[in-house]
Amino acid sequence: MFDGDSKDHRVKAKDALLEWVRKKTRGKIDGWDVKDFTSSWRDGFAFNALIYSIRPDLIDLHRISRMEVRERLENAFYVAEQHLGIPRLIDAEDVDVTKPDEKSIMTYIAQFSRRFPDLPFGSINKEHGELLRWLTDTRQRLTHAIEAPIADIQAEYKEYAKQAKEFVEKQKQWKAFERKESKSPHFPGEKLKELKDQFDDITQ
Repeated sequence: MFDGDSKDHRVKAKDALLEWVRKKTRGKIDGWDVKDFTSSWRDGFAFNALIYSIRPDLIDLHRISRMEVRERLENAFYVAEQHLGIPRLIDAEDVDVTKPDEKSIMTYIAQFSRRFPDLPFGSINKEHGELLRWLTDTRQRLTHAIEAPIADIQAEYKEYAKQAKEFVEKQKQWKAFERKESKSPHFPGEKLKELKDQFDDITQ
């Protein structure tokens, strides 16, 4: 009976960790979802998407989509270790196999859930995260648009007008957020500065 209880506990812990990962990464990459702790991680997208959900400024989703599998895996492990303080418990060659070791991947991912649990001030952090993700995505789109040749001037102009309108709306949202949270003792000042720097970077 004790063994059965222990097994049930492990299953519940695994399911809880999987649900946490899915909530973090859902919608980050079109047509892609985490379904398990084995094959879903082989191509490296899941690791990078998880990092992106925590720090969007660290991962360029357009760039990683063009990487080879091992390069994509290596990118995630390096960024997680250098910028998030997540020790590298696995290597690219451990994951880029027919069936990666489930326990090894779970042990590695559990570090993220312990270090970056859902933040307590839900609505505030959600708004901050949404603004930061929009800024990061917009900067990446602008960079790619500048580098790409113009194929259809009319279509390019419509897209520019759409993004300009969206930027004005997001800037208003940011100003309201800044006024509200600059007086809050609960919201870190460095997070406000992070958003301000990102807006300044786009307008330069």
